Order: sequence, then structure tokens, then C-alpha cells
Amino acid sequence: MKKKFFHQLKEGQGKHQLICFPYLGGYANSFYELAQSLDDDIEVWAVNPPGHGACTMKPLESIESMVDVYAEELRNVLKPHAIFFGHSMGGIIAFFLAQRILKSQDYEGDIDALILSACNPPCDFRTKNYSQLSDENLIDHLISYDGLSEELINEKSLLSYFLPIFRADFKVLESSAFHEYTQLDLPVHYLWGEQDKIVPIEGTTQWSKYFKRDIVLRPIANASHMFIQHQMKDVVDQLEEIMNMNLLRL
Repeated sequence: MKKKFFHQLKEGQGKHQLICFPYLGGYANSFYELAQSLDDDIEVWAVNPPGHGACTMKPLESIESMVDVYAEELRNVLKPHAIFFGHSMGGIIAFFLAQRILKSQDYEGDIDALILSACNPPCDFRTKNYSQLSDENLIDHLISYDGLSEELINEKSLLSYFLPIFRADFKVLESSAFHEYTQLDLPVHYLWGEQDKIVPIEGTTQWSKYFKRDIVLRPIANASHMFIQHQMKDVVDQLEEIMNMNLLRL
């Protein structure tokens, strides 16, 4: 079956399967360089959200609709002992998708751990209305994330072209604050940039109510919000350590 949303970035040669969920506005190939930098025994998949990258479908605007389409396609992707990895917005998507899968008995694969990266908890968006900002204010807010290319920053007319996608993503995040959740019982690791102005360290404390187990905090030294781009080697080292720890438990 042809995959609409999930794309394999690396075949892998061992027992590891890493499934990646992109940040706001991101897409599957946002993880391509990271995937190629990981050990050869790690099979890497990443999701291309509707309306992002090469996916020409209309962007989704709610966490429920996004989880619905991903959960269905994952039936043909997920393997035993998979690990979910989500950066920023991707962490919230990974959480709710893991919740859906853990409640279901219909998957041949399963999830061994969740890695949240530079990710505020869903409750943080309960009072946020970023999707309703004016174009000018939304652009300024996006620039503050330190993840936009110089080309986009200098060509605001080009950036404006992508604003409907960013607005849709913010609507997904804002809807997540009101989506029903249960505490997940699985290992969770939290990658946090020590210089992140978007996600304060208090975010880990807020995330604790979403899990039954303690969160393992993994600081990234001197890192801003988009350390997944700017300090990729540090991210690769953390991912490989987590996946090797998981393999030892099998």
C-alpha cells in the first residue's frame, strides 16, 4: 500500500525503528539529514502532514483529525519496539498518536518509548490564539522560533504564501489543549535546549501530568528552540543513546 503521509528515510539493518514527527510547518524531509546521520541499524520514518512538503492535501486543523489519519496509515508502518520522536509541535502529535495506539489492540507493532523535543505540553495552548494573529504579528512570532531560513525572513511575500499552513498547525496545537488524554505508561525522554526562549524548563513539570512514569530530562547545552537544525550532532547522540538503552531492555 502506498503511503500518503509516512515516508521511510532510512531502511535500517537492526531492531530499531524511529518514527519522527515534525515541528510546526515542517515535513518528512526535515528529518532527512538527521536520519542519514544515525547508526545504520536504525530504521527511520517521518510523517509528511497534509499540506506540508510534497503533500498537496488540505492542511488539517484539529488534533483529532490528524491523529485519525496517522493512526490508520501506521497500521502498515509500525513495528514492535518502535520509538516515537517529536520536535516542538511534533511532540504533541506523537503523544496523542501514542495514546491512540496504546489503547488499541489492532496493531501488530507497538511503542517502547516517547521522545519529546523542545515541546510545550498541550495545556500550554489553552489560552493561546496564535492562529488568530494578524499576518504581520504571526510572521514576527514565527521568526522568534529561530527556525526560518534567511530566504524566508528576507522575502516576507514568500513567507506569507505559507501562512495558511502555519495557521492550520497552530489550530491543531490549540485544539490539543482541549483533547481528552490519559496518562501514558511508557518511558519518556525530554530533549530541552538550555537557551530555548519558546519552551521554558517548567514545561517538563507540566508534562509530568501526562505520564505515569518520571520524565528523563536531557538538556542540550547552549541550544535554542530549533537545536534539531543547529545542533544536530547533539540530537543524534541523544537519540542513539536512548535507542541503545531500549535495545538492552529487549
